[in-house]
Amino acid sequence: MKVVKSLLLVIALAVLATGCPGDDSCGPGDAPGDGLIVTGNGVDLRYHAMSATPNNDCPDPAAPMGVVSLTITGSQVNGSDAFNICVPRPDQLESDLPLVANTPTHAPMTIEIVDINAAAGGCTFAFDDTMMAPTGTAHAEGICLDGTDPAGFAVLISGQVNLERTCGASVDSVRVDLAGTFSVAGP
Repeated sequence: MKVVKSLLLVIALAVLATGCPGDDSCGPGDAPGDGLIVTGNGVDLRYHAMSATPNNDCPDPAAPMGVVSLTITGSQVNGSDAFNICVPRPDQLESDLPLVANTPTHAPMTIEIVDINAAAGGCTFAFDDTMMAPTGTAHAEGICLDGTDPAGFAVLISGQVNLERTCGASVDSVRVDLAGTFSVAGP
């Protein structure tokens, strides 16, 4: 009987030490589902229905065994266009990671902006890193199992990006703020 109690205690301590799916610390907390806002220079966009999947779209070759890059996508509120970022090292997402443009070499310890597309006010918008690189940082709260826990997590983001704005025949590039706290559903 003493051996069984000792074994159960060891298992319980191991589970507490590693965290487990459904852990109270996992999940987005009270982060809103539509908290990602892109504003400035006449632009006012909002994204929702964010979800994360371990697609390995931007792998970091130096990542530890078992760490798979995480893709986070969402849709424009009142639209069908998308927001898409990729995290080469989701095991580091609790730290502030710099926002960068997506590249074929996949910069480790960053959050890569892949797409920011929208339609609003008779114009279309698309992520444009040709004029100026993204700035700012993002990090996660309540993230477990490198973003693969079904409970999901919250992302806090603050930075600036350029969008190509097309309004009929008029095309220009506008610098906008990328900000907010939003919930991300797990896979």
